[in-house]
Amino acid sequence: MRSRANSTQTPKRKTRKTPKPRENITEYLTIRYRKSEIEVITAAASVRGLTLSAYVRQRSLGKHLPKPISPITATVCELLANLKELLTLANDDLDSDPAQQESAARKLLEALHLIDRTQEKVDLAIAPKSKTKADDLQD
Repeated sequence: MRSRANSTQTPKRKTRKTPKPRENITEYLTIRYRKSEIEVITAAASVRGLTLSAYVRQRSLGKHLPKPISPITATVCELLANLKELLTLANDDLDSDPAQQESAARKLLEALHLIDRTQEKVDLAIAPKSKTKADDLQD
């Protein structure tokens, strides 16, 4: 048997891998998440008024981004982001000149239709879960 003193090889030291800085947040997200989840994360960031990287940094304090988001949450986040954009555009049109007021009115009407469509989606998503035994008896 050889003794360790005569051994020519030194044991390898384990080195820690330093995490790479996240220069491109969208690249990081595309590696980890599906396209639909990325859209929801982006919508959630815009609703909160944060940049995408700030939102991801804030949510990743626990080392992970949000867990998979429910379809209802995704729909509501998307609605809020779209509404914020539409209302901002309508407000800008109202402030600019009287000729743009018709355009602003159309954007506000579009926002109302968007709310109605989203409400229908949310109702459909909630409906199967909220069915009770009394409803089954009536069917």
